[in-house]
Amino acid sequence: MLRKAGALTEARGAAARLPQGLLDATRMKDANQHEPNRSVVTSVEFHPSGHVLLSAGLDKHLRLFNVDGVRNPKLQSVFFQDAPLHQAAFCLGGGSVLCTGRRPYFYLYDVDRAQIDRIQGIVGR
Repeated sequence: MLRKAGALTEARGAAARLPQGLLDATRMKDANQHEPNRSVVTSVEFHPSGHVLLSAGLDKHLRLFNVDGVRNPKLQSVFFQDAPLHQAAFCLGGGSVLCTGRRPYFYLYDVDRAQIDRIQGIVGR
């Protein structure tokens, strides 16, 4: 955890650092409570803004949720007919989602336009 959150422990001022001692944790509602995955979840990632969560899995769905800790409403759900999703991640500043599987191609999903672009794989790979 400290490898990814190292900036929170660096000495840049008392207000920016994590306090020493124990951290409190609170159980929140499941982020995907309004549309749970029907198979194995292979990817979960927060948008760079921290308010949107994506989940993807072998059920061929990419789901986006607005995470508020109480209701977590579903924003979008995208079905990929021919590709169980093995990995999905935000890219291009969070405006798109890169979705990959065990296929010779991958998908780039534009979140704002709700458009899917199928991209042929990299030559030689």
